[in-house]
Amino acid sequence: MEKHHYLYRIYYSDTLVYVGRTNQRLSDRIRGHVFKKPMQRLLQIDQISKIEYAELPTEADMFLYEIYYINLLHPPLNRDDRAHDELTVSLPDLDFTEYLPPRWEQWKQEIAQMDEDIVLQAKHRAKMFEEIQQKKIELRKQLKADEISRDEFEEQLWLLSNEQAALYARG
Repeated sequence: MEKHHYLYRIYYSDTLVYVGRTNQRLSDRIRGHVFKKPMQRLLQIDQISKIEYAELPTEADMFLYEIYYINLLHPPLNRDDRAHDELTVSLPDLDFTEYLPPRWEQWKQEIAQMDEDIVLQAKHRAKMFEEIQQKKIELRKQLKADEISRDEFEEQLWLLSNEQAALYARG
């Protein structure tokens, strides 16, 4: 099986924001960025306007061009590989081809659904938190009206506080 060596550039609007390299299928690598796989920079799929790639003949060329473009163009999301001074060499420009992953629209829908699920979970936690607060208020009223003992109050308050803490831990 022939190995591929890709250098890719990602844009938000007209601004180059990231330069990366990969030996794996380009769509797999881009998917890793938008779904935040381990050891990959998270890129916001809804902000990506363009992806370009160039295929290089060797892995060494791929590594060299990645560092070259990062230090030449200073993409804001490539902070780790930047030198503290300017380049004194130049390499021939690569010909980049625009790339659209085959499942791009499906990925957008999946991420939108994940975002909706997160919002719904947060709303549910907020509602539960409010319900617990109301239970605490009722509990205090019962204590003031001598409807429950101090021990019962303390025990139920402790249970409700633990329930609230568990909500925070899940959030």
